[in-house]
Amino acid sequence: MIGILGGVIWMIGMVVSFMSVGAAGPAISYALSNAAPVVAILWGVFA
Repeated sequence: MIGILGGVIWMIGMVVSFMSVGAAGPAISYALSNAAPVVAILWGVFA
């Protein structure tokens, strides 16, 4: 179940990333997607 929950969270993040391309532009969306591992590490450390 934890694996499924992780997959759902990843899917939500990818959908939001794809939706942000139209609103923010490709360059900003690319930068945000590259910052995702850093956010995941911080979330893991603080949670």
